[in-house]
Amino acid sequence: MVAGTGLSLVILIIAIAIYVVLTYRGTSPIVSALIATAVLSLFTAGGFAENFFTVFPGGIAMMIGGFFMIFTFGFMFGKIMEVTGVADTIGMVLFAKMGEKIVIYVLMAVTMLFAMSGPPHFALMPPIAFALMRSAKLPRYVGLVAVAGAGTAATVLPGCLTTANVLPAEILGTTIYDGAALGVIACIIQLILVIIFVNRVVKKCRAEGAVYDPRDNEPEVRAPEDRPPFAIAIVPIILAVGLAAVFVIGLGWASMWAMVAATTIGMVYMMLTCRKWTHSNLLVDLKEASERVQPIIVSVCAVCGFATVVANTAIYQQVIPSIMGWEVHPAVIIVLGEMLIVAMCADPISGIAAFSSTIGKSLIEQGVNAGMVHRLAELSCYTFDTMPHGGAVTMAMRMFGYDLKDGYKYMFMVNLVFPFVYSIICMFVAMGMYPNG
Repeated sequence: MVAGTGLSLVILIIAIAIYVVLTYRGTSPIVSALIATAVLSLFTAGGFAENFFTVFPGGIAMMIGGFFMIFTFGFMFGKIMEVTGVADTIGMVLFAKMGEKIVIYVLMAVTMLFAMSGPPHFALMPPIAFALMRSAKLPRYVGLVAVAGAGTAATVLPGCLTTANVLPAEILGTTIYDGAALGVIACIIQLILVIIFVNRVVKKCRAEGAVYDPRDNEPEVRAPEDRPPFAIAIVPIILAVGLAAVFVIGLGWASMWAMVAATTIGMVYMMLTCRKWTHSNLLVDLKEASERVQPIIVSVCAVCGFATVVANTAIYQQVIPSIMGWEVHPAVIIVLGEMLIVAMCADPISGIAAFSSTIGKSLIEQGVNAGMVHRLAELSCYTFDTMPHGGAVTMAMRMFGYDLKDGYKYMFMVNLVFPFVYSIICMFVAMGMYPNG
């Protein structure tokens, strides 16, 4: 049965609600995606069989190709940091040198470096965050707030090598530096809000006596003599961040190639220089890390599969022409239109790809400033992708060891509310900067 526009909207809302509620109640995101997609497929053009057995798995397969390499290598890098004692050293030394308050900012700064250079910060940062939070005697969720909030701040900056910044440049014919002023403004607003929020969270933890909450089977803190010196431990971070940027900017490599090469070099370095402090079989560690990350990858990609079915619904087919018909300033079309599309997809990459290839191109052809289109679309795609069933949420919850009931409220603030605020502010700023679009 193919639903009309009105019924299609109702069914889409029901499907998203099923996805969100099941995931929030602890159901596997993969199972939640299957059930929500099955409901949606019953009322979507092409029929149930076409959407559920072809479109849905096709969307998953399309995204797994890129995510498999990025997340697998990122997860293995993090695991090697942990078993070689590198993460412990960084955490203990930074805390000893800088103290509790400054360490939070250092964690945010390192996260921003990773995020800007391309590697997935949610895959690479947890070991460092755990070590720092353990040293500061703060719960892991404080690290989650710092990493999630700072990661978003970095991704809206001009020059960032994330897919959400590179992809619109390829589609719109812009560069990753276009619309720089808007990106800087968004970054500053995000950082201010995150710093205020993370300090409030820390203050509450101290008042309530909340301390570090170790993960299941978490290794004990190493003695100083049982971990590498800081001069050795900091090098893998420099290699991962620096080489990724060199490979992309200097050699023109694709972001995925650069990230895989940079993290591989970092892993080899740790394996060679930290053998003295490694008490496990590194090949077994890599095996365990690569196996643990696969369900996370599939869960994240399941959202993309759901989004491809959403794209076949009658309501989605009407949304883009409807947005293009709004008689408002182009900045309003870009920000609110992008948010609407991302809310339907729950995926920033699918959302910005759909927006850029349709509405974005059309606006530029009409004479709207291309830099404004690029930057506003990129910074506003990091809003409603942070629904409970969103891929970034699934990744963050799994990596930091929380379920949605315990951890989502923090991501909701730093990855949805705060980006919504900076997106709306930047929309009005753009209206002043480009009064005619």
